[in-house]
Amino acid sequence: MSGRSLIIATAGSDGVKTWTWGDSQLRARDQFAEEIGANCLRFNHNGQVLVSAGESGSITLRHASGQKLGQLVDSSSSASFTDSNNENMYGEGTLSNQINAVSFSSGSRYLACGGTDMVVKVWDLKKRSIIRKFRSHSSSVTCVEFSRDG
Repeated sequence: MSGRSLIIATAGSDGVKTWTWGDSQLRARDQFAEEIGANCLRFNHNGQVLVSAGESGSITLRHASGQKLGQLVDSSSSASFTDSNNENMYGEGTLSNQINAVSFSSGSRYLACGGTDMVVKVWDLKKRSIIRKFRSHSSSVTCVEFSRDG
């Protein structure tokens, strides 16, 4: 890794944390305690966007610098997106789904997620809306992944 630093992100019951790893040293960067109960996270294809999700049922998007880009929420009756000021742009609702898994498509246009509601949802991040729901599981979804060509 000569001269190059990597960002490592971790998720846990105490929130999301990011670390810089370079020159054989690991240094703490940021902690996002408002994301308590995070179960999963993933960087997009170019490492510029970090998405995290968990017990709250919402999906948080951040730039690799730590800046919050927004939040995706599926309230079952309508999907919503809140911007970096936590202003709801598309509707309101209550949450009952714990998200266990997230995955970006190869170009990062789409985000799949799954959780305790036993449904896999595919979000169009450009439109900030759910474009597909797969209701085929009989228990919690624990993993989702796009193929590399998808």
